[in-house]
Amino acid sequence: MAAADFHRSFADAQITISDDGGNSAVLGGVTGNISVSGMVPQGRGSVVVQAQGANTGARLGERVNPTVSITGNARRFDSDAQKIAMGVIAGYVSTTADIGDDVRCDIELDDSVSTDTRLCTFDDARVTFSYTVSPGGTGEFTMEFEPIGPVVLDGVTYIPAR
Repeated sequence: MAAADFHRSFADAQITISDDGGNSAVLGGVTGNISVSGMVPQGRGSVVVQAQGANTGARLGERVNPTVSITGNARRFDSDAQKIAMGVIAGYVSTTADIGDDVRCDIELDDSVSTDTRLCTFDDARVTFSYTVSPGGTGEFTMEFEPIGPVVLDGVTYIPAR
């Protein structure tokens, strides 16, 4: 199974963390790095089909989720970001994988420049989030997650919903 990695640095980006209950938080003026590893075509593993001891083809198998890490510094840091990631904001409703009660959120990283679309979205991610906020409201943070929903990198859908 071929896997692909995606690494990029960004400056003056905006990261939005939202849940299915309509809550969102924005980290603004973000400078940092994003790393996506373990992406496979359509987010699905490969299963080799055999008949009478011979390989006769290959089919898409079970879902394989990439691992995402975003690190950076934000000029504007919204402390609700961690609350949303942890599912503690009032009104949280999970619609993860159609049925479920696990805490998941959507992450959007936008550092588009002029007509260059550099939008990355990750749906239904369980986020590990750590941060340090300075007295001036700026913050240093790390987010790590495995999205189980669609993945869009620079405006291109790499992993669809189904």
